[in-house]
Amino acid sequence: MKTPSPHKDIEPTTPKELFTQKSTNGKENTQDQQEISPILKAEPNLKVIHPFTVVAIGASAGGLEAITQLLQNLSPTTGMAYIYVQHLSPDHKSMLTPILSKVTMMKVQDIDDMEKM
Repeated sequence: MKTPSPHKDIEPTTPKELFTQKSTNGKENTQDQQEISPILKAEPNLKVIHPFTVVAIGASAGGLEAITQLLQNLSPTTGMAYIYVQHLSPDHKSMLTPILSKVTMMKVQDIDDMEKM
């Protein structure tokens, strides 16, 4: 049974809203996109269709409880992608996808190297 999110009334934030601030006089101050420099540059031949924030989380095998608690308390409408990387033996079959799917309303799936988001 999925735990209902306590953040039902939160709407996702669009990328423009991430770079927009209200000034003291109530007008919006939008930074020019040229001023915002990403840490990693995208390959020139890749086309960005819908930009969004990606949150990467890494943990050892003991991180399952922490990621479970995090997902139970995150709104499924954040507009962000969450990537969870766990240190496991190469011989260990992961059961993370079915386990985490039970605690969140967000889509949970395994990803492979170089998979598009």
